[in-house]
Amino acid sequence: MRKYFLLGAVALMTATSVNAQVENAHQVSVEVSAELVSVSSVTCTPMNFGKVLVNGQTFTGGTVTYDGYNKVSTTGDILDVMNPQSAICTGVGQSDTVVGAENIKLDGPGDYVYLENISLIDADDGENIHTAVNATLKILGEENFVPGIYTGSLTFFTYFE
Repeated sequence: MRKYFLLGAVALMTATSVNAQVENAHQVSVEVSAELVSVSSVTCTPMNFGKVLVNGQTFTGGTVTYDGYNKVSTTGDILDVMNPQSAICTGVGQSDTVVGAENIKLDGPGDYVYLENISLIDADDGENIHTAVNATLKILGEENFVPGIYTGSLTFFTYFE
C-alpha cells in the first residue's frame, strides 16, 4: 500500500504544474557614467588672522574678513585686528576650477569660532597679483565667547576642464 501511495504522490507531483502571476511589475533601466579627472593639490602659506581684539565684557560677536592681500574688514564688536597674514597659494592656473571646503569650525577652547565663505581670489600686494585664500572668521559672542587660540586646516584641489 505504501508503495502505491508513493508512486501516486510522485505521479501527481510530476503531472502538476505550478503557475504564478506577478502583477504591477516594472523594469527599470538606468544609464550610469562617470568622468575621472586628475586633480592637483594647491599649496598655500599659512593664513593667520592675527590678534583679534575684542572687549570680553560686552562682546556679542563679530566677523573678520580678508579683503585682499593682508587687508581685513570687521563687523560687530571687533575692536581691531593686529598683524593679519594672507595665505598665498601656488599651483592654481588661470582656467582651473577650484574645489574645497566653504565653511569649517575651528578647534580651540570654545565651540563658536568658524571660518566661512572660503574661496580663492586674486589679491594685489601692490607689486604682484597673487592667488590668496579669501575667508571670513566668524566669532559668536555673549556667553559663547571663550578667548584663546583657534586653529583649523583647509584642503583645495584644482582641475582644468
